Order: sequence, then C-alpha cells, then structure tokens
Amino acid sequence: MYDPAGIKGLCLKGLRYNSSQLSEQDTGIVLKIIGGVPRMRALTASLTVLPLLGGCSLAPSVYMAGSYFPAWLVCVLLAVLLTVLIRWGLIRVGVDDALPMRLPVYACLTLALTFAALLLFFE
Repeated sequence: MYDPAGIKGLCLKGLRYNSSQLSEQDTGIVLKIIGGVPRMRALTASLTVLPLLGGCSLAPSVYMAGSYFPAWLVCVLLAVLLTVLIRWGLIRVGVDDALPMRLPVYACLTLALTFAALLLFFE
C-alpha cells in the first residue's frame, strides 16, 4: 500500500524528488501534501498584510471640473505637455536629430517631469 516514510524521504530529501520512481497514487498524494502548504502560507500572508492596506485610502487628489482626479494623473498630463514643448524646442535648435534613441529619451523625460511635479506640488 502507501508508505509515508517513503513519501517523506522523497519530498524532503534536499527538497527534490525523482518523479519517475513514483506511482500515480504516490504522485497524487505528494501533490496534495505539497499543494496544501503554499495555500495556507498565502492565506496567512494575505490576512497579515490586509490591515496594512488601510493606509492607502488617502491618496492625493485634485478637484477639477466637478470631480476628483488622482494627483498622478494630473502630473502625467502636465509632464506630457511639457515633454512636447521641450521636444519642439529641441527640434527648433537641431538637437533632436542628434539623439540616438528618441523614444526612451522622451519617455524618461516624461517620467522625470511627472515625478518632479508630484514632489513639487503634492509633498
């Protein structure tokens, strides 16, 4: 029949086992034993962290046009507009042609302007 010591030796010895030596019945039992532990750990971890998420309820928001918008959305919009203006200025000066990879440069510029606006206006 089923030998628990054999399964224990197969599962815990170096945290590895040779699945070719297991029968179908043993494989199902091993999967049930191993599958139950991570579920319980995940449940315990999520229940432990859940009370800490209450601190995220007061996100900065901006009242505009009759409703509240998240502050990061306003900052991203401002950063995109500033990036377009900076790009226009760089094209006029002739520096835009010298940029090796324009898309990552302008994406990073937009992110930098977004973070700067968040730090300046909402902290």
